[in-house]
Amino acid sequence: MNKIKTNLVTLIFIISTIYNLYNIYSFKTSLPIIIFYIILIINTYFSINFFSKIIPKNILSQNIVDIILFTLYILLSFSFNVPIMFVFMACIFFTIATIKYVLLLGNMNHEKVLKKKIMIDSSGIILMQIVLGLIITNYQTFGLWFLVIVFAISNFYLLLLKPMYSIHEPK
Repeated sequence: MNKIKTNLVTLIFIISTIYNLYNIYSFKTSLPIIIFYIILIINTYFSINFFSKIIPKNILSQNIVDIILFTLYILLSFSFNVPIMFVFMACIFFTIATIKYVLLLGNMNHEKVLKKKIMIDSSGIILMQIVLGLIITNYQTFGLWFLVIVFAISNFYLLLLKPMYSIHEPK
């Protein structure tokens, strides 16, 4: 069931992305946003696959937060043309994702993994705030490419070099 859920959710995100690619006004402006979003889809695939195996299914707050995150995820793809809106919603997305894992503390095992995920998602909030500041101060292009580069390097590290989505962590 976990693999089916992971694949279905990822497929919905991909379909939403493809649909919204046909509505891009300027690929020059939207390209870094699209690259960021694709990396986010890849990360989310592994995140859902991992956490759906260890998070208890009967926690109402988690189900509600998952619905909110799913909705935000889809809305993000509809804002490819408006960088400030995209980054603002991504900041909200990372904030709610952080809250999701904070709410799990004390409700399940694997506290070390949860704390690591909270730290990573909190870093996402900070990154989005930095990029928002750059956009507001008229450094939109720099800010968006900064976002992509930092996010890509972070995900390369967290998915390949020191996998985040693993219970067996070195001590």
